[in-house]
Amino acid sequence: MKKSARIFDIALRVLLSFTLAVSFIPIAPSSSFAEESGVHTAVSADTGAGASGSDSENSAGENDSADEAGVGEPVATSSDAASSSISDSSSIDYVRQYGKLMADGNIYECDESGTLKQSLEGATPVEPCYVANLIVDSEVTSIRYLQFASCHNLKSVRFEGKTLDSIDDSAFHDCRNLALVDFSGMSIGYLGELAFGTCVSLTSLTLSEPVTIQAMGYGCFSCCGLTTTSLDKIQGLTSLPDGVFSQCYDLIETGLDKNTTIQSIGTEAFAYCYGLTDTGLGANTSVTAINEYAFVGCDHLIDTGLGTNERIATIGNCAFKDCKSLRLTGLETNTTVSSIGESCFKNTDMSGGLVLPKGSKITQIPQEAFAETKLSFVYFQCDHAVLVDSQTFPNGFIKVLVPARSLDLYQNSEVKRDWEACNYDLPYDASNYLSISVVSDPNRLVYQKGDVVSLGGMQVKFNYDGTQHTFDYADLASNYAFSQFFSFSPDNGSVFQSSDNGAPVRVTYNDGDYLLNAYSSGILQEEGNTAFSVYVESPTAQLGETATGGGQFSLGDTCTVSAETTLEGRLFAYWADEKGNVLSEKKTYEFSVERSIVLTAVFADEIVVSPKAQLDLANGSEVENVTFSIVADNCNYGETFVTYPGKVVTITCNYDSSKWSIDHWVYSDGAYWIAGSENSATVSYTVEGKGDPGHPQGKGAA
Repeated sequence: MKKSARIFDIALRVLLSFTLAVSFIPIAPSSSFAEESGVHTAVSADTGAGASGSDSENSAGENDSADEAGVGEPVATSSDAASSSISDSSSIDYVRQYGKLMADGNIYECDESGTLKQSLEGATPVEPCYVANLIVDSEVTSIRYLQFASCHNLKSVRFEGKTLDSIDDSAFHDCRNLALVDFSGMSIGYLGELAFGTCVSLTSLTLSEPVTIQAMGYGCFSCCGLTTTSLDKIQGLTSLPDGVFSQCYDLIETGLDKNTTIQSIGTEAFAYCYGLTDTGLGANTSVTAINEYAFVGCDHLIDTGLGTNERIATIGNCAFKDCKSLRLTGLETNTTVSSIGESCFKNTDMSGGLVLPKGSKITQIPQEAFAETKLSFVYFQCDHAVLVDSQTFPNGFIKVLVPARSLDLYQNSEVKRDWEACNYDLPYDASNYLSISVVSDPNRLVYQKGDVVSLGGMQVKFNYDGTQHTFDYADLASNYAFSQFFSFSPDNGSVFQSSDNGAPVRVTYNDGDYLLNAYSSGILQEEGNTAFSVYVESPTAQLGETATGGGQFSLGDTCTVSAETTLEGRLFAYWADEKGNVLSEKKTYEFSVERSIVLTAVFADEIVVSPKAQLDLANGSEVENVTFSIVADNCNYGETFVTYPGKVVTITCNYDSSKWSIDHWVYSDGAYWIAGSENSATVSYTVEGKGDPGHPQGKGAA
């Protein structure tokens, strides 16, 4: 209802502006008026009534004599009047090059400096539609409602004074040839609704000095030819009103990146600004709210600015709807936004995926937020459950990943019901899907010292949904929500050093929960350098854990690397090569160099394997006279073994088989059976960290 009333009001104002402009046109200007000094003739866009009156009074001969008199070039010609002016040369009016708006509300002819050509006592007011360049006197405090609406001859407006209470609603609406408005150094209380709406020739405000504007009305600059908002030079505004720059098709920047006072962006403020590629909010430090439809239909928008913004808390319904070039939300690194509205990103591209980081405050993604998009990667890292709604995602369903630590959050009965009803499935454990591998090496691997490294041609496979997706380096590095988790060593654009000789290009995925590495099959080479390189890295190390060694070696040289941890509950697990093969579990590892190699020192939390036997009875009684032997790497460690996740161990249970028999083995928490352990006194399995592993469940012999 509110929007319908708004549309009716706008339509009425446009109709009134046309009616008023026509009613002020004289039927036939006098010949003496045409001969006054400084008067120029022009075909007017506002001469509908005047032209018809002239036609009825002037003969064809009078029209011919007017043509022979040497009529000047038109100041402004509207598309509506152009065709009629060709066929009817009598439709001519007289336009003053300069007119001055005085405190009495009238306009009088003046020169370029603003000096009146006649004193006010003897001067005849000029109708607004007959002024090409308007100068506003310093005594004027406001410009009236519709005062210059549809004045198609008007080309410029400048102000002699520095203060103005208001430019009222529709004051300059539909001044199609208005190209210059100079607010330099002024203080203005209010720019009214549609004050400069549909000024299609106005490409920017002239501001040699900042202007202070306390408030703007609805659609103040809507449908203008603006390419810039000049908000970087506008002070005093705390909010952008509804529709303020809507349908400014040529607008290429918002100015919000340099504005520090605006706190909210109104409904449809930048709707259908096709030229925008960036909201400017990334560097903004004051905006806290984006209202509904604020950027709807901005076809070329590629950056919401949310990725680096640290203030915005709410985003309204349909705020970025129909922004068809938008591949990313910006939420992948945002920790201030707490709510997004329905259909917020509907009918956008979203092929870059969606990530909610650990610090995200978003607790619910509403209806159709990502409907009709290409979204395929969704990863919620946050420490709380995120609810969804019907049709939140394209096709109503998508595979959503979460870290293993968050799985229990979605087992809550209410949360579980929500997901099963709205997405038809619960989120998946990311560790079961995430993997990377290099499938194509960079085109160039041989360099001289000081050359710039190029990773062009490199391709990486990334699995996040059970399918291997292949990405070019350049895309993977910057165009996806998960790009923030990838790094390359050496990176594209880095300077090649002698120490890079013999190293593969390493690709690392690290999202804080999961760490993955992959390497090029070929190695980097320095021209003329025959040495082999041993690189030591320790991506799992914490403060207090170190890995040392490596360097440049000749074939057959001995290399020694060492790892150490001083942290309680942590241990050094093993040394691994580029493919993850375990080379040694010794802290100090010596080997003969046969090729360039990357050695990874893996540190992990301790896991204690300490099996116990118990009866499969309700009281959980322990079986007497039972012993265990734990074997790993052909070494018997007795009944207690401290190791790391991923270690393969074999446990044998020694018991009186005449009294008891083994039913199965379970982890200490009792929640998981160890596969293949039924009716066996010996079990081999990979330690997974599910409590103290290796508890055989027994039962009495028949």
